[in-house]
Formats: sequence, C-alpha cells, structure tokens
Amino acid sequence: MMEQLVCNSAEQRWRVGPLGPHVDEFAQLLGAQGYSRAGVRDRLRVVARLDRWLAHNRCAVDELSEAKIAHFLRRNGRRGAVRRGDVATLHHLLSSLRARGVVRGRCVWSHSGSVDLGLICKVLRICL
Repeated sequence: MMEQLVCNSAEQRWRVGPLGPHVDEFAQLLGAQGYSRAGVRDRLRVVARLDRWLAHNRCAVDELSEAKIAHFLRRNGRRGAVRRGDVATLHHLLSSLRARGVVRGRCVWSHSGSVDLGLICKVLRICL
C-alpha cells in the first residue's frame, strides 16, 4: 500500500520532520484497518501538517501529547485548516506511537511508597 504513495515528491516531504520515521508504519496501519489509498493520503496530510508544526516549534516526537495536538489544532483551526476527521487521525497517530513505545503514555501519578487510598478518595471528591 505505502509503495503506491511514495512516488509523489510532496509525499516524500512527509518523511523529513520528527514524525518522518513513523509515517510509513502509520500508513501501513491505516491500510491494514481498511482505509483506501485516498483515505490514507488524506490522513497523512494532517500528519504532515503536524510534523511541520512540530519541527517549526522544535518539538521532538517523544514530546507529542494530547495537549500538543490540541494546541496544534487550535492554531490551525484559525486558518480553516482543520478538517473533519483530523482530531481522530491525530489521536489515532498518538495511540499508535504510544503502542510502539515511541511516545510515553500519560502518567497521571506515580508513587513508590505506600498509598493511602482513603486520602486519595477524599482529594478526588474535593476536586470533582
């Protein structure tokens, strides 16, 4: 599937930023999930825009997070560049990068000692 997408010079540029090394695997994942060539290409376009934004902002791929994606979408949304499906595509990309260990999963809280679950429940009730 990806071999058919490689020929266009614009598509070659999709592989030059921080996400570049991961584009082919994501495209293969999309193809395996039943996306058409056109569907894969559409999704890779938003990945390419995110890639350029990450490079421009000097962000490494392992810094990618939901917050960075939201910031990117807010910035691009002002120019009308966000299309239907872009949010889902970028979260799908983030999930696939996390599944492969490229990006760490969200860490809400970490503690190596004993845990007082009663105290945690009280804090959560206050916060919620």
